[in-house]
Amino acid sequence: MIIGFFIVIIGIMLLPSFSVVNPEIIYISESKVSEQSISLTGGIIDSASLYKGYKVDYRDHTLYVQIQGSLLSLQKSSGEFHLNIKNEYKDLHKIYIQGSDQTKLELVWEKK
Repeated sequence: MIIGFFIVIIGIMLLPSFSVVNPEIIYISESKVSEQSISLTGGIIDSASLYKGYKVDYRDHTLYVQIQGSLLSLQKSSGEFHLNIKNEYKDLHKIYIQGSDQTKLELVWEKK
């Protein structure tokens, strides 16, 4: 009974929790924008964080990308990522990497 309880507790602790990664520990090595797609390649500098996904928000001709990471993973993963986002945004001017705090922004692309 006690062993089963500890197994459940350990299982809950190992469940991956996803959180938005602070843009200060993200690097973007390449950003490309075409009429069809938006491509961002980069990674998470913090070696303990693993890339898990992303969310986007578009407003006022600006795309905000939040990178999600996790400290634990039962699946093979790394901190590197390549995002290929369908460009459904008309007249895009800027792309920012955004943290969970909306004031933490890192500009990664600007229309010329």
